[in-house]
Amino acid sequence: MSAMMRDLPAGSVVSADEALRRLDQGLWRHASLWEYLDEAVARHPDRVAAVSVDHEGRTVREMTFSELDAMSRRVAAGLQSRGVVPRDVVSVMMTNSAEFLGVVYGVLRTGATYSGIPITYGSHEVKSMTSATGTTVLIVSRHHGSSDVVATALPKEVLGNVALTVVVVGEPVDGTLSLDGLMGSADSFVEVPADPLGPAQLAFTSGTTSTPKAVMNLHATLDVVVRGWAAHVGPDSLGQPMRNLVMSPVGHSTGFFWGALFTVYLCGTAVFMEKWSPEVGAQVLESQRITCMVGSPTFLIDLIRSSGLTREHARDLALVAVAGAPIPRPLMSEAEAVLGCSVIPAWGMTEFGIAVSGRPGLGDINRTTDGLPLANAEVSVRTADSVESVTGEVGDLWLRGTGLFVGYHNRPEATVDAFDEDGWFATGDTAIQHADGSVTITGRTKDIIIRGGENIPVGAVESQIFRHPAVTDVAVVGYADDRLGERACAFVRCRPGTTVTVDSLREFLIGCGLAKRYCPERVVVVDDLPKTMSGKIRKVELRERLAHDDRN
Repeated sequence: MSAMMRDLPAGSVVSADEALRRLDQGLWRHASLWEYLDEAVARHPDRVAAVSVDHEGRTVREMTFSELDAMSRRVAAGLQSRGVVPRDVVSVMMTNSAEFLGVVYGVLRTGATYSGIPITYGSHEVKSMTSATGTTVLIVSRHHGSSDVVATALPKEVLGNVALTVVVVGEPVDGTLSLDGLMGSADSFVEVPADPLGPAQLAFTSGTTSTPKAVMNLHATLDVVVRGWAAHVGPDSLGQPMRNLVMSPVGHSTGFFWGALFTVYLCGTAVFMEKWSPEVGAQVLESQRITCMVGSPTFLIDLIRSSGLTREHARDLALVAVAGAPIPRPLMSEAEAVLGCSVIPAWGMTEFGIAVSGRPGLGDINRTTDGLPLANAEVSVRTADSVESVTGEVGDLWLRGTGLFVGYHNRPEATVDAFDEDGWFATGDTAIQHADGSVTITGRTKDIIIRGGENIPVGAVESQIFRHPAVTDVAVVGYADDRLGERACAFVRCRPGTTVTVDSLREFLIGCGLAKRYCPERVVVVDDLPKTMSGKIRKVELRERLAHDDRN
């Protein structure tokens, strides 16, 4: 590293020489993410940067870029007065709000590393996540709806930790500091130099099948993804100016990436919904003149099937990107018809924000695949023997590129296991790459069901079940069978007053052209499916439920 450049974080799979090469060749910018806000306030100081909308759809706060800039500087000054230095970890557990944006950019301005904690997490998760990251400051909302977050989610080990400063957004409790108090504790902050190789974010994987890991995303790698997706879809397609509905929880990477980074980069307005409901969402689309939104299929399904939604609500909507969880393919055409705008897929993961995406005008690629690889992302679909698969075959999906994370924080074994010797990352997903270059995600490697020696295409089966007129949500998982090894079970959520059975579902699927051997041999109708904060179905819980039922 040069004398002016700090080292890469410990455990990085990217070498110092490779990092310098990327910087020298312009593959990485010599910049930090807080510069997005500097650029936005210079260009549009009086434009509204952030809006807080409460659970009833009422606007409770607006903040211009000038006001956001001032707040971020006060937060940064307060953090520095509490001893925060570059690369310290500041964890943030906040509700969706305009204040969140000020806190994030305040953290980034100090050179510290941001780590988000979903607001609905409990004391066990808060303790383990702050411990795993070595958090020095925790900023937490006092309330989320009617819940007292500080009372219910902060264990005594956190509140009593003298090495950890707890800052409360709202009324503080003994041993904590209010956010207002933090912002008033110093007059100014010391500017820090750009640190492109510093970890901007420690983001935990969603943990649907295993223990979550903290992903190290650098300023440089996140910048690549932000700029790469903007160039891929075309910023004009998102609205001029962009008004982005942020309904994903900001404690999750989706809310952070789209709400805090992407919106400010494009000098847009982030409209934060305190709590999601489709009825209020429809109102906010209209009242806030929303031009784009990014969310999981769950949010979109809720919205387009809301009895209160009309085309008038979505009159300003230009683009919807569906990301964060597997997409039922019929949903894309249905959403286009209901909303009257471009609906595109976007696939990524905590380790590589967006690697594959649709864009306006791609037609069937948008409707039937997950899109095309971004310019900064290389895709390799491999069979079991690690040979690149023939076009059109299902295989394991591997990624490489300048937007890829550099390793798991303090998890060297997990990092080594995730990469091959050429720097390719094993995503844990299965996929098909088509002749036109587009990619279809077919499922998780661990989701494969092998029935009598034959793989069942879980994603394709789920998409066909989703077409059933009674079904509003579905997940297919495997269960043990003495003769065939595994069989398939469909967990389905149905429209009110309807249901499905094994026989009726089989008849429907065969009528759709699905092979009989792929049809689920067990159906469980549920009121709802267990999901992560980002909308991914927790299939591990469904498998455990089946195993428990079979044992009893």
